[in-house]
Amino acid sequence: MARSGPSQADAALLDHLRGKGWQTSLAQLERWRAAGVLPRNGREYLGQGRGSTSVVNQDSRNIAEAMAMLSRSGRSIHEAVLRIFTVSPLHYDAFDEPLRLSEPAVRNSLEWFILHGDQTLDRRIERALLRSSGNPDEMVDIIIRMSRRQFRRSSGTGPPASNLRPWPPLVRRNVASMSALAVGRFLGSEELGAATLAEIIAQGGPSTATSEDIENAKATIEKILTANELRGGRQLGPSRHVPMKEVIDRLMRTEIEQIHDVRHKIMTIATLGSLHLRLRGDGWPRIRDKAASSHTHWMLFYGAIPIAETLEANAWHTLTALLAMILADDDARELTEALDDLVHASLPGR
Repeated sequence: MARSGPSQADAALLDHLRGKGWQTSLAQLERWRAAGVLPRNGREYLGQGRGSTSVVNQDSRNIAEAMAMLSRSGRSIHEAVLRIFTVSPLHYDAFDEPLRLSEPAVRNSLEWFILHGDQTLDRRIERALLRSSGNPDEMVDIIIRMSRRQFRRSSGTGPPASNLRPWPPLVRRNVASMSALAVGRFLGSEELGAATLAEIIAQGGPSTATSEDIENAKATIEKILTANELRGGRQLGPSRHVPMKEVIDRLMRTEIEQIHDVRHKIMTIATLGSLHLRLRGDGWPRIRDKAASSHTHWMLFYGAIPIAETLEANAWHTLTALLAMILADDDARELTEALDDLVHASLPGR
């Protein structure tokens, strides 16, 4: 039998949203519930044989209001969920506790992000490779072309947030070297060869190195790499690209409380790190020195800062990409330790 109209609780909820200026339909409420985002209505028993009535609690009302604010034509429900997971649109205050969404809603949205929403270079390259014929030459061409376009676009600029230092020397390497490293990440270090890898490593030396210094370093490193290969030693090279299916599998096996914990730590670094950077108070040297202690620390710190700068725009994408990288990367332990270091530097004594 078809439903004749909204329940008493849904009617009250729709009236509440209209009072806030959001024209939400019953069909939208039902889609949000089907996706596990909006909790089911509770029941309140009236007693004395009068039956029961449906009720909406305050948490459900807040989630419905947040979803109404973020829903757009063409925008995935999963993107709206990840925006809420990052910061509540009710206040856009990074220091506020986020709205507590259901575990299925968070997990399903993380899976959607890896498959469709992540627009980082690695994910765009992987999707392009999956659409290719699988011919090795074609795959190499795709990686180099996309990498060069990305690196040229970002060369000479600092991190995407205001008032920040320039990028460290590691990311100022020339475009050809960075593109070669991308090939190694996707197709294996053997695709690079000892000579190419030695040249890349040599170019990453001190900024004061002369051309002769670089050539001498390249020759020495190439000998070491070749000797190691002949001995059957472990192949040296760039870290392996972790495929989407593997990332999803790791995320699905991660306890939901750990996902929330990493999210909280990223937001802590983003918000307090941004304050330290802007105010340059007594705490700034401590967090600055910790951020500069390794490229991993530097990448996490300056990768998180833009979250605090773009809460209503791209913060959700930046946070989710960092979260997935920390929890699912092959170097997850190193990333987790660096994350904890930065949190402790931001919040001494905790």
